[in-house]
Amino acid sequence: GTSPSTVVSQLENLEAGGSTPLGEALQDTYKFNHTYLNNNPEAAECSANFVLTVTDGYPSNDGSWSRISGVTFGKCTSGYNNCGTTYGDADVWPDSSGSLNNYMDDVAHWMYNKATYKHTVHSIAFGLDNPMLGDVADSSDGIYITAYNEEQLMNAFYSLGLSMTNAISFAAPAISVDEENRAQAGDELYMAFF
Repeated sequence: GTSPSTVVSQLENLEAGGSTPLGEALQDTYKFNHTYLNNNPEAAECSANFVLTVTDGYPSNDGSWSRISGVTFGKCTSGYNNCGTTYGDADVWPDSSGSLNNYMDDVAHWMYNKATYKHTVHSIAFGLDNPMLGDVADSSDGIYITAYNEEQLMNAFYSLGLSMTNAISFAAPAISVDEENRAQAGDELYMAFF
């Protein structure tokens, strides 16, 4: 794998820009996980599947609502499963421009209630309260947390990590230790999940 210092260095050099297609990203995440779980039936058999969405803004350029084969997300005033080929409910969320065209909560609902592999979507809004992310989490039995500073963000990750690990069995974590210098530990944390 890639060394932690390389990952940290690459993250520190990222430039903000572009768009925030949260709904499209959630659909793509499901497709990736679906393919992985299909190709690894032993993992699919006993896995609990979680998606963690973290954003500092509202979605933008979310225009494709049929990225998952066999389902199209959209507004359905009759409720889920009552609008033919469209999967959705009556609410529609605005994007960053204020246009009502976001169905990310419907994607999360489908992933939890209808997908081949059930997924829970947890959401963290950083620097703003984003009710849409609350609806996304609620739609999939997830947790929504708003964080306004680094400490709150770290606590949010910690809380969600505990929530996810409580949903599955695991062995106690172990931290690597330098036998030559017991005052210095390694930077690796090992956890066994089963």
